[in-house]
Amino acid sequence: MQVVNAFHNPYPESFAFDGEAAAPADRFERTVVVVAIDAERFYVVDHFQVRGGHQHDQSWHALPVEPEVPALDWAVQATGTLAGPDVKEFDAYTDRWGRRHEDGGFASFVTQVRRAPLRGPAVWTWRSGLPEGDAVALHVVPLGGPAEVVMGKGRSPVWAEDRKLDYLFVRRQPPAGGPSQFLTVLDPYQGQPQIRAVEVVAEDPLTIAVHRDGGTDRVVLHIPDSASRTTAHRPVGVAVQSAGRDVRIGGADPGYVSAVIAATDHAAQQVTVPYSEACAAALRPGRYVRIFNDQASSMWRLGGVERDGDRLRLTFRETALVAELPIEMVTEDGRLALGVRTPFVRGRHAGGGATLTDPPNDFYHGVWLGEGAAARLVAGITQTQPPYLHLVDRADVDAIRRDCAGKVVRLWRYAVGDRIEAACLSYAN
Repeated sequence: MQVVNAFHNPYPESFAFDGEAAAPADRFERTVVVVAIDAERFYVVDHFQVRGGHQHDQSWHALPVEPEVPALDWAVQATGTLAGPDVKEFDAYTDRWGRRHEDGGFASFVTQVRRAPLRGPAVWTWRSGLPEGDAVALHVVPLGGPAEVVMGKGRSPVWAEDRKLDYLFVRRQPPAGGPSQFLTVLDPYQGQPQIRAVEVVAEDPLTIAVHRDGGTDRVVLHIPDSASRTTAHRPVGVAVQSAGRDVRIGGADPGYVSAVIAATDHAAQQVTVPYSEACAAALRPGRYVRIFNDQASSMWRLGGVERDGDRLRLTFRETALVAELPIEMVTEDGRLALGVRTPFVRGRHAGGGATLTDPPNDFYHGVWLGEGAAARLVAGITQTQPPYLHLVDRADVDAIRRDCAGKVVRLWRYAVGDRIEAACLSYAN
């Protein structure tokens, strides 16, 4: 079993449509579980949750072939596009919230629209037509009551007319600001499907039964009912139970281990943390760990673990080096003017770069300038000319100028004081 959990911030506070700020979304999180059936076969449990806004759509498309569609109560929209029955393909339109899309947009790229209520699990299947019988079946499972499913065919304006893809949208319209959950089980197979049915056993914690060839798996997702737009610890957990298998990752049981970085050796790609039996048991070569502070979070794979008295020395497989940047000068308010335009600079700003307006969505938010006790936390880099690197603490401008002006500085992904954590794993046959 493999698990990936990630949050995204798609609607930052500075984001707006035609001057209107986007509705706040404090939860936008995906959890993907790859469950092995045997050495060659697997399936995927995909859970997505969102809170905020007025309408939540999850879209799917797959192979460029006509999918097999479940027999639902489909209502066909005779004309127009997903943007509306009176909106022609690729035309400009005004959406239901009054926002004008002069150049069209995705909704006006989708035609042949039909809708149906989804009151229980249903399956869409894309068969490749290849001799090996490659196919993927999409089991869509509504949570929290019925959902609406919308289908259509869409293409980019630059594509040929015969290159349309079939799109499937799962739509929920909760009370303003309310949450939605989307659950999908993907069955990639050759020949015959591996999964016969998916059944919701409980919604808190979310528990499903996956009935497949050779048995039934009970999959339990422990997803905290709280905001996901944070780097802080969230006790996400997954369990998969079947005949001869009981695998648990994170959650309340077996939980997590955590420690604060006490020292770094960037040349050796190592960090040192206090020793504990729990950390020694959980932090093994090949495992992934998360390193985070109040601003940023990143994943690292362990290459080696060694005890050194009351410390554990962890060696990672990747370097923590983010960038090497020449600093031309330091402004009176402590901003560092860069001599180059480094990659991934997209910091939103105001006042010609004097202020960062959306640090959480800045690639450099939460990295560190320098090493050891001299490391300084970075807020971001503005998309200006020259680009300005903003430090979180700019109080001592003289010290910043002394250490950085006219020099090449290094940015690192983590530093002393950042926290490391890993989900514990338990396995029983």
